Amino acid sequence: MHNIFFRKRRGGCILDAMSALMRRGSLIFLPVVFFLALVASAHAESVVWNTSFGATQSYFRDLRYPNGGRPGLAGHGGWVQFSGTQDQITYRIQVTDVETGEILAPDASVPIEDHVKLEFVPHVYSDIWFVTSGGPQDSPYGYWVPGAAPPPITCTPADQVGSSWDGVGPQNSFVAHSVNPPAKTLTIPSGMTCDAPDADGSQVCSFNAQGSYTPVFNWAATNGSFYLRMTSPRFANGCMGSSNSYYNLAVPAQTMPFPLTTRAPLNPHAPLTPSVTAAACTIGEPETITMKSTDPDNGQIRYGIDWDDDGSTDQYAPSSGYVSSGTTQTASRIYALVGAKKVRVMAQDKDGNVSSWAKVSFTCAKPAEGTDTSAFLDLTPTDANGNPVDNFAVPVANLDLRAIPSLVKQGDTTKVNWSASNVKTCLVNGQNGDSWSGLLSLVGGNVSKPITGATTYTLSCIDLTGTSLTKQATVNVIPTFQEK
Repeated sequence: MHNIFFRKRRGGCILDAMSALMRRGSLIFLPVVFFLALVASAHAESVVWNTSFGATQSYFRDLRYPNGGRPGLAGHGGWVQFSGTQDQITYRIQVTDVETGEILAPDASVPIEDHVKLEFVPHVYSDIWFVTSGGPQDSPYGYWVPGAAPPPITCTPADQVGSSWDGVGPQNSFVAHSVNPPAKTLTIPSGMTCDAPDADGSQVCSFNAQGSYTPVFNWAATNGSFYLRMTSPRFANGCMGSSNSYYNLAVPAQTMPFPLTTRAPLNPHAPLTPSVTAAACTIGEPETITMKSTDPDNGQIRYGIDWDDDGSTDQYAPSSGYVSSGTTQTASRIYALVGAKKVRVMAQDKDGNVSSWAKVSFTCAKPAEGTDTSAFLDLTPTDANGNPVDNFAVPVANLDLRAIPSLVKQGDTTKVNWSASNVKTCLVNGQNGDSWSGLLSLVGGNVSKPITGATTYTLSCIDLTGTSLTKQATVNVIPTFQEK
């Protein structure tokens, strides 16, 4: 039961508004107990902690408006009596088969080659639930606030727990319940290998052998607080609240085991599902993915890449032939449109055995402000309607370097001609000290310094994937003969 007492001082006289209400025969609400039936979610599992408490009260001397101002009359305060209160905190998790996208239930069986994502589901308002007696809203929810600090002073209808008459008009009481988000960690059993934790503690893991595994989700002990909010016609500015909690809730540490078993691959001779990572993506720049798999028979493998997640293989890495089991490969593609992307990768051995598909997701952003995108726009192919194709193969770099003439008298010069396409930058350096930059020489070639001996020029370029490429040309000196 919530009894809200409001006091004001005027000329040394204390008026007890609640006493006045009692004399007028106001309605007092009796304790009501509610029980929550938990329903298993098809998308997440949860662990629920609950407690009950009552007969607590506290006096608030410093009720303020949201802007920090006090009511017009000094000394405004109030006190709250809590009884018959039930409090419940819910933590939710989700375990997903990365390869299939299936959300798993405890005791699920997954192929040994698959990866699983162990994920702490972000907290939401309704994960905090408390019930007390009286008022139009018997099941307020709560706020996730670091340190269980007071949320902003608002008199939200969902937080209302009581209403009374203070002689002038309706006096409504609200309780803002905040909980400090706990630290989250995973306990990973032996035999599972996991990536580094995300900011929220979630991890992607693989299995080293067939068997049973039980990773454990952990939430550290934390705390909660309750803050009074109220409205009254005595206050022209509306909602007031206090920043000191009238009840401190201790929430113990919680754990949730999640048992899993692994089963043999459907094809025991197929390579394992590849592990795949993606770099940060910017439209107009090659997006590079890195992939790695092993073959149970130690056979050679290659990787098939489905760049647009449409079920067909768009590219193989390497482009021809196969590589040894366990060899990492990279592949690049250019995206033209911003937004979320999904790529699938499989591994195939020389006998045609194919792994399950691995999936990697990322988001492509616009280039930084001021970036010259003209070259990119020239590269972007379009469909039949003139719209840019979202992703396309990175154009192959073309380098050409020639010295004309390539045979000169000692001390003469030559003209160095070069061109490069589908590259980012180029430099030309000669052994005689010549040096130029750019993707194209002057018309007719750049004039060299005097050639005093055999001189090699090197054209060095960085292609669109960041790979260094070179091409060389040599100028020779005509031999001279002297009679003896």
